[in-house]
Amino acid sequence: MAFTELDELLGASGNKPSKQGAAKSSAELPTIIAVDDDRDILRGIEGLFGKRYNLHLCQNGPDALAVLSDEICAVILDVRMAGMDGFSVCEKIRASHPNLPVIFYSAYQDSKDPYRIINDFRPFAYITKGDSIQKLVEAVDLAVRLQWSILTNQRLVSRIKSKSRPPQDG
Repeated sequence: MAFTELDELLGASGNKPSKQGAAKSSAELPTIIAVDDDRDILRGIEGLFGKRYNLHLCQNGPDALAVLSDEICAVILDVRMAGMDGFSVCEKIRASHPNLPVIFYSAYQDSKDPYRIINDFRPFAYITKGDSIQKLVEAVDLAVRLQWSILTNQRLVSRIKSKSRPPQDG
């Protein structure tokens, strides 16, 4: 493969997560899911991340699982919710998307041992509501950058493989 072809492939799939101040169409923005049964929290998350990411705002676990796809870059997940709690949602996410960054964002101080939570659920971060909002922003931005890089590399490898396949004899 010539370098010009590689440059074309890189140009076609080399989109990066939006930086603040850079205008991008919604098709070029990474997508995150926020799950919380508190509408005020979801409005706050929308205010924080709405211009930087495509958002799926979900008030419960089943709604979040319904919009889960291979293009999601991070999940912000409340722990204590009616019906399916955040730990159950996380287990279902892990079953289908084991490497997707999940950030627990909760006011609930669980009686579970923090080390057990880390070992059992492998969250990207556990941020306590009421703590510095900057911690949430930094965790989400880092998770998205990492996952976006992985997704971009996977798309690039697929394109390279499809370009390097020999023609099929009919």
